[in-house]
Amino acid sequence: MPADYPALEHFLKLHEPFCVSACSQYLHKEAGDSCWILADDSGALSAVFIHSNALLFPILSERAADSLKPFLQWFADNSKIYALHGSHAHVLCVEAALSDLGFTVTESINYDLLELPHLPSLGAPPDGIVLREPVMQDGEELFQLHAGYQKEEVLISRSVFNPAACRLTIEQIVKNEWVLVAELDSRLVGKVHTNALSFSRAQIGGVYVMPHYRRQGIGRYMVASFAQHLRKAGMIPTLFVKKYNSKARSVYNRIGFSAIGSYRISYCAD
Repeated sequence: MPADYPALEHFLKLHEPFCVSACSQYLHKEAGDSCWILADDSGALSAVFIHSNALLFPILSERAADSLKPFLQWFADNSKIYALHGSHAHVLCVEAALSDLGFTVTESINYDLLELPHLPSLGAPPDGIVLREPVMQDGEELFQLHAGYQKEEVLISRSVFNPAACRLTIEQIVKNEWVLVAELDSRLVGKVHTNALSFSRAQIGGVYVMPHYRRQGIGRYMVASFAQHLRKAGMIPTLFVKKYNSKARSVYNRIGFSAIGSYRISYCAD
């Protein structure tokens, strides 16, 4: 069914708090992206699947489960699925259907999904910290920051760090997303950026402070300032943090973020 199906945008907006990444993929389509709709005989939507760069984003209604297997069998036979992203419940439902079809999920990570419904609590700025947008001359330092972020937060057990891919990713982020860097003594020591922009929400990602500069309040102040900018631009800041990362969750709570649900990323066998 075509991606401009009249009910599609309404369906996505209903689920937006729990599928910012999927909504962003839909709104900022690139060549190779696809959007698939499951609907009943009356035309009511039961599920939407957005596929981009081998990532599958499922958004399901309560009545979707019975209709998933035939579609997923066909889809998996014709398209690569590297990972599933989305609401914890929706990803689990797709995992179960894929498992029944003989496909294997090799690794999963569970997150708390947070949002900031009001202006953040900034607190006092750390001594000497300058927050600004990146410039062309920051390229190498930004790469080093993003490399550290990928190695600590992104790579899964079967992945190998790819410097060329990392460099391309941060270049695309600077080109297409909102980015803020933290500078101390003329050196970049931290960064934060959006990684998804949906109808009314901006998803924060890539939060990273160099190890030597941690526990000085830099990350908290940087994220709070960035979230304030997003709120003033009319967007609701959201992010997801690993369930076991209590320190990061505590920082976000002090800024004013609160949990609204759970998010899950599951990686499929090659």
